[in-house]
Amino acid sequence: MLAALLAGLLLAAPAPRPTAPPPNACAAPLGMIGPRAAPLTVRWYFDPVILGAHELWLELHRLVADYDGLVQVRPILVVSAVHSEQHHRDARRWVVAAAHLGRAEEALHRLDVDGPERFAAQLRVAPERIAALLGLPIADVQRALDDPCIDQTLARGSVELRRAIHHNQLRAGRPPAFAIGALPVFEDGARLDGVRREIEHALRRQPAPRPSPRRERAISPRLARPPAAVGMLVGGIAPPHRLVLFAEQEDHPVFVLLAPVLALRARRPGSLAIQVIARGPSANAVRLRRRLCAARHLGAELEYMRVLALDYGADTPRARDLRDRLDAAAERQRCGEDEERLEAAKDAPLALPEGIWLDGAALGQRELGAIEREILSIERAVQPLDAVFSPAAPPET
Repeated sequence: MLAALLAGLLLAAPAPRPTAPPPNACAAPLGMIGPRAAPLTVRWYFDPVILGAHELWLELHRLVADYDGLVQVRPILVVSAVHSEQHHRDARRWVVAAAHLGRAEEALHRLDVDGPERFAAQLRVAPERIAALLGLPIADVQRALDDPCIDQTLARGSVELRRAIHHNQLRAGRPPAFAIGALPVFEDGARLDGVRREIEHALRRQPAPRPSPRRERAISPRLARPPAAVGMLVGGIAPPHRLVLFAEQEDHPVFVLLAPVLALRARRPGSLAIQVIARGPSANAVRLRRRLCAARHLGAELEYMRVLALDYGADTPRARDLRDRLDAAAERQRCGEDEERLEAAKDAPLALPEGIWLDGAALGQRELGAIEREILSIERAVQPLDAVFSPAAPPET
């Protein structure tokens, strides 16, 4: 009888809560970017809920490739004091959990697309949908969220950044911030001009000879001019420059950034083409893909581009009328089922990465806002003495 009583008490007792792991027991969820044997380490302190983390993630990978074995980047997750609301905390922990499961890039991209508040709202309503978008089973994500290592990872990175700022008498260090070798922590923009400058100074102080890094921006020939029949091409194949962007739905945040691009095309006709490619299997992506196809058949590419960029998901009379016409034309043209797609899968024959691309080079939000300056930079790099918008167009591929 005593044995039965003890067994009942054991069953009734609450399950033990996870205990905090010992210090330094948690592995860094993001690992290192670049070769571990690189002689120079860049420490990148960032809070994933500060928008632009995904863009910096991509730019740091490009930087590591540019320096060809000389530089490695150590990403360090931190908590920003000014991003402490509940939706920030929820979104941040999810991203760290995804990073522990090897889906850091996907999670950062999703968070940049949705923003922390919308991302957290979706987590409350349908966490399994967000997990599926990241390519993870919801049960795995939940186990990662319950792991005390998440909080320890964030606390450890935040303490390290505070100590680095405390010892820095000259420069600020709000995340995203960087530190190179023994140099003080500093802030930098999305192009990482300051990081590159400090890397150059640090490498010059090293006695060993080194190859000159490739300073030009990486160019993807496949993204310079994808097949014109894919998605919707505004401006045709003749313009010397082409902006290519991928979107998952009509109200994708990238469209609201296109106002300066449309203004440039109005000022300089024939200078720039815009190609929109719908990506993904969701219902919203299929709808966008069908409407892009229909706009191509109706010759309404520019009209639809203005609705996407200027109306941006609003149900204005102009937008409503055009969408009705596009949906009717999509039925007649049987758009959608046979529409060729350039998917993100690594084994796809035309697999292309996410992002916004100008003449095959990745473009960030700041560069998109200064599109004319970016084109001028390209023109000067190719033919420094030519006019800004050369009338000569490269051949269509």
